[in-house]
Amino acid sequence: MLEMRFHARAGQKMEAAVELLTLAARAEGKYAQGFTKRSSSSKESSVRGFVRVDEQPITLNSEIEEPDLIVVLDEELLARREVTKGLKPTGIMILNTTKAPNQIREAYGCQATLGVVAADQIAQEILGTTLVTPPMLGAVIKVTQVVPLEALEPLLMERLGPVGKKNFAALQMAYKETVIQERES
Repeated sequence: MLEMRFHARAGQKMEAAVELLTLAARAEGKYAQGFTKRSSSSKESSVRGFVRVDEQPITLNSEIEEPDLIVVLDEELLARREVTKGLKPTGIMILNTTKAPNQIREAYGCQATLGVVAADQIAQEILGTTLVTPPMLGAVIKVTQVVPLEALEPLLMERLGPVGKKNFAALQMAYKETVIQERES
């Protein structure tokens, strides 16, 4: 089973990423579950998302404490220890950043396999907005191959109509531009 945990700030529409990835996996004949949880403090509000995908029925129904994959929609969230907490030793972290993987390793002490993508820039260039959900989904698909990239296109078109084409283009660009650097020993 592939277990993924997403971290985002409120308003980044991470809930849509969790839902679309879950629906795409089901459309491909896999078992999938996804849900989100909001947490807020007096300073700021954040959202965590959880996705499980498997070839077998999923009987767990809980938050993911030890994910195979952590997806961070805002690099500033890495300053919080709980974001990377529990990542499996063979786990992967995908991050929205303009920095190279070695810069992330130096800044945050990350040893996991890293996938980095400039989702903010892709969203601005293609969508004319800061909505990073489509580019981040492209990065997730590149790193995990959990579903074919094309599995998202009909879902985006169904949900967004003509704007779905632009969202799929952002997803495709992120898929191509995501840089993966293997885990440091």
